[in-house]
Amino acid sequence: MNLTAEQIDSMPAGRELDVLIAEKVMEWKYISGARIRDGFDTPRFSTDISAAWEVVEKFDYLYLFRLDHPIEDYAGRIGRWEAKLVFKEKRGVDKRFYYALADTAPLAICRAALKAKLSAQESNEWLSRAPRRSQAEG
Repeated sequence: MNLTAEQIDSMPAGRELDVLIAEKVMEWKYISGARIRDGFDTPRFSTDISAAWEVVEKFDYLYLFRLDHPIEDYAGRIGRWEAKLVFKEKRGVDKRFYYALADTAPLAICRAALKAKLSAQESNEWLSRAPRRSQAEG
């Protein structure tokens, strides 16, 4: 999937973004629209902060996470949320980061996570550095 940062930043909260997060970030598989992982409906990652926090936890081993509020955006609107994922590099040389602004914390988290994950897939860093989980862990 080739989404640009601008396309991700314009995505509204909702089920389309939730499913995209589930597939691309959480790496859950779907058959006929139903999630295979545990048989339940896709969480509302982009609107529910507890579900969005599952997304943050997915990045814990590879990225530092920061959530700020209120932020003034480029248009001068105050009160927005900023989510930022900063790549952890042992040598401290790599300063890659992915951020997103949104009116809500869950939406900012989802946008930043999607940017980081799609970028990481392009460079294969996600697959090479991700810890492997057993089937029992989910």
